[in-house]
Amino acid sequence: MFIFIPGKNWRLSLAELGAYFAVRAYSIKVVEASAAFFVLKGSATLERAVIDDLGGIIKIGRVTAVLPTSIVRAAFINDEHEALEKVRAAVLSNSTVSEITSPRSGKPLFGISVYS
Repeated sequence: MFIFIPGKNWRLSLAELGAYFAVRAYSIKVVEASAAFFVLKGSATLERAVIDDLGGIIKIGRVTAVLPTSIVRAAFINDEHEALEKVRAAVLSNSTVSEITSPRSGKPLFGISVYS
């Protein structure tokens, strides 16, 4: 799954994504959409250069973990230790850490964003 952060006109950004994937015959499904972000699931992997082709998209990320908002809120807003451990376990339980520490171009790539 991938998350796309749209520009100011989110409807135009969503239409641009639909056209972009249709022209390339990518099979995609909108998992979740709001004015703040779109989560899409598809059969193809996305190259880093895709962001250069999409003028209405500010950021693209790969979804590696999904947690309930209540756990994220408890961990980062209420500073609850148990919730923070659940977040830590979710992040460490997949290949994200090994991918982050594997230098592809000599620089590690890392970023965590929370959207609700």
